[in-house]
Amino acid sequence: MVRRNLETATAPAGALQGGGIWVGTYPGPPFSGQLTAKDTTVAGNVLSGSSNGILLQGGGLFTSVPVTLSDSSIVKNTPDNCSGVGC
Repeated sequence: MVRRNLETATAPAGALQGGGIWVGTYPGPPFSGQLTAKDTTVAGNVLSGSSNGILLQGGGLFTSVPVTLSDSSIVKNTPDNCSGVGC
C-alpha cells in the first residue's frame, strides 16, 4: 500500500509530480521498463503548491511509461489519481 504521502512545492512556478509513485526518466539514460502493480492500493496521497504557477500532476501516480495494474486500485488522491502516458 502506498498511502498518505504529502509533497509540497514552494515556488512561484514549476511542476510537482507523483505524490504516491513517480515513474519516468530523469536526465540520463532512457528508462525502457514499465510499472506493474499487483494487489496494490495507492490512496490518500496529496500534491500541493504555494502558487497557481505550479503544475500539479499525478497525486497518486505520475508515469511516462506503460502501467499494468492487476487487482490494484488508485483512488482518493489529490489533485488527481493518475497523470501521464501510462494512465
